[in-house]
Amino acid sequence: MSESHNPRDNSSSLVDIAIADHRTVQKLLVDLREADEVGALRRCLSDLKAFAERHFAIEEAPEGLYEAIALAAPHFQRRIEAVRAQHGELLAEIEAFLDALAGDALPEGARERADALVRAISAHESEENNLHAEALYTEIGVGD
Repeated sequence: MSESHNPRDNSSSLVDIAIADHRTVQKLLVDLREADEVGALRRCLSDLKAFAERHFAIEEAPEGLYEAIALAAPHFQRRIEAVRAQHGELLAEIEAFLDALAGDALPEGARERADALVRAISAHESEENNLHAEALYTEIGVGD
């Protein structure tokens, strides 16, 4: 007998991944906040870029976080698309910031740029967490 796969079956593994990724991104953002020279900023941004590429690919994959949210709460589709669009914007900012750090000296405004990036990523992660929690609440409420 063949079993069909239900993306909702992945919800606990998606939650585990989300929790682990949340811890990782928080650590990366603390490192970025504390980086005070060009080499440290480059390392932090390179680590953040590698993490973000993997993290975003998992979220956007078939049977990933966004599909699980859409299945639980289809009315969140517009919010999902808005958050998904931020992925490209955040990666582009990380890459542009890395390009700006090509020299040996810390460019003017680099500290402020790092702080703005930390705020943008934190806001993005917060919105994703809210979507996930609201979708879970919706799914539980519908089943009652």
